[in-house]
Amino acid sequence: MKKRLDAVFARKTWRQIHHTLGWICSAVCAIVCVTGCLYLFRDELGRAVEPERYYVEARAERMTVDALVETVEKEWNAKAETVVLPADPRRAARVLLRRDGEQGKMRVLCDVDPYSGKVTGSGADKSTPFFKGVRRWHTRLNLPKHIGRPLVDVCSGVMLFLLLTGLRLWLPQKLSGLKARLTVKWNGGAKRVFFDLHNAVGFYTLVPLLILSVTGVIFAFGEVHSDFAPRLALADAQNASVKPLEEHSLDALARFCLADADGRALKITAPRDPKKQALSVEVTGGGFWSFAAPTVYYWNAEDYTLVKKTGFRDMTPRGQLRAIVRECHMGGIFGTGSKIIFCLGCLGGFALALTGLWLAVLKSYAGTSKKSDSAESA
Repeated sequence: MKKRLDAVFARKTWRQIHHTLGWICSAVCAIVCVTGCLYLFRDELGRAVEPERYYVEARAERMTVDALVETVEKEWNAKAETVVLPADPRRAARVLLRRDGEQGKMRVLCDVDPYSGKVTGSGADKSTPFFKGVRRWHTRLNLPKHIGRPLVDVCSGVMLFLLLTGLRLWLPQKLSGLKARLTVKWNGGAKRVFFDLHNAVGFYTLVPLLILSVTGVIFAFGEVHSDFAPRLALADAQNASVKPLEEHSLDALARFCLADADGRALKITAPRDPKKQALSVEVTGGGFWSFAAPTVYYWNAEDYTLVKKTGFRDMTPRGQLRAIVRECHMGGIFGTGSKIIFCLGCLGGFALALTGLWLAVLKSYAGTSKKSDSAESA
């Protein structure tokens, strides 16, 4: 019995399993990692493609939120549903407009100069079709959903297993071999270089890859697509014991929320029915390492009374877990800083797939050469 258990947990057994699964899933893992790396920076890349739409000349003072909304609503003859004011003074504001007509509801997204009220762009930007394709490749390999999604989901679980078995194989039997696992011997042969690269990259990117793999598996088998600030019915709200604001304006709401939460970025969402639903104001830090979860203020849009204030700590444990899983997998759990770390992890996953595949090819080629040499000598 002991011999059987030793055989099951032997390095040779884990190595064979690791090599076999890696060979089968290397192509899918490489595609998922590359597309994930691109999708992490979809907003930044989209702004780089159209800088004239997303960037404006910073000036002394912005327009008030009310004046900005009024200007855009008058130009488009529509009602503003959401207003986003970025932390960066060089960035354009975003306004989502809605118009109810005979042909149904129409929504249009506008980017607006917050200093002049001029619309710098509307509708989908130039990068939207590209990133829709990137998302299709990332989530289902550009295949039909009933084929591609299960395939990607299974490979996410396999990738997690590959990382764990790879860690088991990476651990040196002696402490003196640790340096060889962390460095690359560039003057060795091709097989040695790729082997060292596979080991070193796997170690340095293990943590972000594990997080992405675990959250990817949870995404596959659990529902985590929830909003930080869902709409709130006034009937379900509790008064936050704050006096109504003397000035009934969106600008007054913005000033109060920014001062109270010490934030820099705002997202204001108007209620569809002011008599039944609350107006929400989300405040985020907007810094390089800002936590993704905002502080959300819910207001009665008729008398400007604060009816509820909620943050990450006020969420249920299940809600907190879902939010963390979603933001970790999207890379933005701690702003741009975490995006860079997870991007490097995705690049590491791509490198692991390529080096692992190439090692398998070299091993197969070496085995074929030995067989042909022995046949010729015979």
